[in-house]
Amino acid sequence: MTYIISPPEDAALQAHLQKLRTQLHEDPELSWQEHRTTRLVRQELEALCLEPVPLGLPTGAAALLWLSGRISTPCPSLRIPAGPTAP
Repeated sequence: MTYIISPPEDAALQAHLQKLRTQLHEDPELSWQEHRTTRLVRQELEALCLEPVPLGLPTGAAALLWLSGRISTPCPSLRIPAGPTAP
């Protein structure tokens, strides 16, 4: 398997993802009103140099993942589930 950044076992990546998860859950937003969440996820996608996909919605974020000059299938996604943020 090829990873975009580094293997998920990487401690720095795990720490970064945990920080994102904590940020998102410290100040929850109502469904369909996740403007701060959308902004944060879009910033993370841009930092990974992923091509944004316009959704035509005020909230939500998506990006294309290109592998070898074509869109990958299936395309992986990042989902940060709601729940406790305790380690």
